[in-house]
Amino acid sequence: MEHCADKYDLRRHIEFNTTVIRCDWLDERQVWRVATRLKNDQEKEFFCQVLISGNGPLSNGAYPTNIPGINKFQGRMCHTAEWDKTIDFINKRVAVVGTGSSG
Repeated sequence: MEHCADKYDLRRHIEFNTTVIRCDWLDERQVWRVATRLKNDQEKEFFCQVLISGNGPLSNGAYPTNIPGINKFQGRMCHTAEWDKTIDFINKRVAVVGTGSSG
């Protein structure tokens, strides 16, 4: 996300490493009121017309443990959340396991 923020000059519009405490839609003003807490416990409130949730629920790789024999697998495993661009898949047998939640 930080790479894209820099590439498209969006960093000035984004609060990284921030916990959202509360979001309320204010119908009379047609804006979101957002209460946040920074890493130093400082709280901040701001208003915006557009609110994008970037909480990253799929950003940490979780490997399946319920596949029979998975604990004996000695090959290389790679998760899309931790993609290794150095892996060469040419002439390799590859299994793709997942839900296809990325679309």
